Amino acid sequence: NILFSDFLVYEKVHAMTHVPTYLNKIIIGGTTSLELWNLRSQKRVYKYKYMRENEAAISSLNAQSGAIDVVGVGRFDGRIELIDAKRDLLLFVLEQATCVQALCFATCGTGSTALPVLVSGGSDGKIRFWNLQNRALLHEEQAHHGHRVLALAVGGDGAAQLGSHEACLVTSVGADNAVVQWTLESKTAPRLARIRQGHALPPSLARWFGTNCGPVNSDDADPARTLQLLTASPLDRSIRLAHAVRDVLNTEFSQKASKRAKQLRVSEKSLKLPPIIALAACDAKDTGAVFDKTAASTSTKAWASLITIHRDDDIARCWHVSRRCLAELALFQPHWPRPGLSATPTQLAQRKKRRATSCCISPCGNFAIVGHADGRCRKYNLQSGEARGEFPANLAAAEILARSTASVHVPGSLARAKLAIERGLTKGERIDTKKRKKKDPRL
Repeated sequence: NILFSDFLVYEKVHAMTHVPTYLNKIIIGGTTSLELWNLRSQKRVYKYKYMRENEAAISSLNAQSGAIDVVGVGRFDGRIELIDAKRDLLLFVLEQATCVQALCFATCGTGSTALPVLVSGGSDGKIRFWNLQNRALLHEEQAHHGHRVLALAVGGDGAAQLGSHEACLVTSVGADNAVVQWTLESKTAPRLARIRQGHALPPSLARWFGTNCGPVNSDDADPARTLQLLTASPLDRSIRLAHAVRDVLNTEFSQKASKRAKQLRVSEKSLKLPPIIALAACDAKDTGAVFDKTAASTSTKAWASLITIHRDDDIARCWHVSRRCLAELALFQPHWPRPGLSATPTQLAQRKKRRATSCCISPCGNFAIVGHADGRCRKYNLQSGEARGEFPANLAAAEILARSTASVHVPGSLARAKLAIERGLTKGERIDTKKRKKKDPRL
């Protein structure tokens, strides 16, 4: 460890970089100055004088430009300066709207068609590609939604991975726990090559999905539907599917908020569903087929295989695991206010009183049962979303409802519910000792 005591007394270090051909030397950027230091002697070699007073602090540095002595300097006010470190000269300035979090240099093409490009990452999650010959902005891409860019790097064999000698790979790392790789060519806009992403904040719920697909190494197993883990994080309000073997299948479930956010001109995060507190999944009715409007089978279109419960909400949401998106139907009682409509203060109080707390799906995949804070369990059909009855809160309520009901179809289900509640309240099943054994007719 090397301590630059003289520098730390006066400055707060924000960034540092090593300039090629500068032996044992690094450039350190602070709040008000840019200095060249010798690592071996631990002394300052030079303090750059091109910087003026009352300028924004330095936020990032990069000296791997391919040109000798050229260093890129990023500032908190969005300015990007290219300087000649040997002559202490400011070459030119580029500007972006947000703080410059990271910088890297890239070269597209070879020979006479080579195009020098500067890539900058901002605190708004966008990466910008600059043409250093024309000193103009080429492209702007939203790499990390709602989170700042942490680092940028250029690397990878474009000829081997992309089949093109003109392409290069630019990788960005964001605070949203995502690594995004872009394909950069001189004549076309950047293309998304691959992405590896997890939850931006720690998840608290996890369920395995796809247990009916057989072992991974079996002949009849589907590797794309085996070893799938559903995870939900109440902090970032998202639900993801992670594959234990194939990283390329990791994805986040769509809440269909991007299009609405653009129409309403608001952030996508503000339109996300409330935090998830419980989830249940069953792959019995999951076909694994991608949604197709021309498909002959309606079950492939409408059958949901995942339900979630959200904080202070009485409605259960349905999801299509095969499509990785939110389903159109939701589970709620017919006399309740429809989701998405404005509710009165009285309705909001009732909704909080009967808020959903737990859920499960039947092994057949046909029905979902949602438990509520009022003590009742309500049953729904997963294909249509229609209510299929409810279980009383306790044994006394079941008896009162059974006496007040005149229908011949209801008491059977109430009797079964009553028996199940009685067995759950006792330590074991009651045995009727007065019941006599039937006499064998052959005697």
